[in-house]
Amino acid sequence: MTWNVTNIIVCLVIAALVTAVIVDLVKKKRKGQGSCSSCAGCSMAGSCDSKAKKK
Repeated sequence: MTWNVTNIIVCLVIAALVTAVIVDLVKKKRKGQGSCSSCAGCSMAGSCDSKAKKK
């Protein structure tokens, strides 16, 4: 029985960490901050340029 409780607690902690990371990424995305620091090293650099040119 203690193994089940321990597994549940560990799973809940992992789920909380994953949720916190996802929430942080969504907040940064809404603020306009991407997951990368500049378009030079980003695989989506082409789409960044097109968005900047449209503005």
